[in-house]
Amino acid sequence: LVAQESGKQPTLAKTHVAIAKRIERGVVGITAQAPARKMSYFGTGAFISADGYILTSITVVPRDCTIIKVILPGGRRVDAKLVGTVDDLELSLIKVEGKGHPAIPLGESGKLRLGETVYTFGNCFSSIELDDRVSLSRGAVSGFYDLREKRSDANYVGPCIEITAALNPGVDGGPLVDERGAIIGLLCLNYSSARWLGTAIPIDAL
Repeated sequence: LVAQESGKQPTLAKTHVAIAKRIERGVVGITAQAPARKMSYFGTGAFISADGYILTSITVVPRDCTIIKVILPGGRRVDAKLVGTVDDLELSLIKVEGKGHPAIPLGESGKLRLGETVYTFGNCFSSIELDDRVSLSRGAVSGFYDLREKRSDANYVGPCIEITAALNPGVDGGPLVDERGAIIGLLCLNYSSARWLGTAIPIDAL
């Protein structure tokens, strides 16, 4: 209220807006098809290099996908190629042509502390494709533990970052970002049935 009366924005609000504007340019929507199995997938990815490498998940781009499309800011669709996968880490790396892509820097998940503010960015419910809007959620680091269960569509087990920020359909493969604007995790569909909160695979593991 004091901030509103003085005409000044709270510092935290400025921080959130600045991070959102900086990061959302590097977040993309992804659709993928595996014709041999007649399966289609969608989700999120993030540019990690200016020359077109995109970090995402195998729940978005499994190893047998041969048709991969990336939805860029503005709605433009471009073809992508699968560079490789690491099944144990649910990691897929894809690439699009071109230079000067808005890469998001990689951080250090080992420096995270309980209670720190984090952000999720994603293509929730195909928002990038349908509305040209990246979905953003803010939350806190609520825990560090080992995932031991497996879901039908998410098989990652191992160290995870637990977060209170929202994870909705289509956000998997997206970046978990810290207050410095660096990727510190890969958003994951797996979770602990005892805790029921969202998780991310630590960037240090990836």
